[in-house]
Amino acid sequence: MWNTDGIPVFKSSKFALWPLYLVINELPYKERISRDHMIFAGLWFGSSKPVMLTFLQPFHSALSNLENKGLLVETSDDHHFTTCAILLVGTCDLPAKCLVCNTVQYNGFYGCSKCKQPGQTVKTGKKTDTHMLSLLIMQTQRAQNVLKRKLWKNHVKLQVKKKTCRWN
Repeated sequence: MWNTDGIPVFKSSKFALWPLYLVINELPYKERISRDHMIFAGLWFGSSKPVMLTFLQPFHSALSNLENKGLLVETSDDHHFTTCAILLVGTCDLPAKCLVCNTVQYNGFYGCSKCKQPGQTVKTGKKTDTHMLSLLIMQTQRAQNVLKRKLWKNHVKLQVKKKTCRWN
């Protein structure tokens, strides 16, 4: 599992660090999340957010080699074996996810990667605007679909009840 997120160097600084960490999934949970067992895999330092394609390219190449060719390991008692590794999952917060996936930020037009709604900008004060997804429309469409399914099921049940009543 990998994780990345930006952190400012100082509170008033324009510069930020973006560390890239790996976690070994096969370790027990308490050891897995311990700082002692996390692998520091990369670092971006700059006055702007990283271009993820550039930042993650060496990481991608190294993981690809680990998956395809493996790593030759020599034990203390002169045994040799090759081990391979695969990446299961990556985690990051929503702003970092937008950078990694190269998508619009979650509060922008078409910012939701699931619902395909453009959203709308709503005035929240005299000088402030907020972009929101129109959940009411989504809920209404979902409610209509659920209602149609329920009505159809009830319609079928009513038809069956009528038929059974006739035959009795």
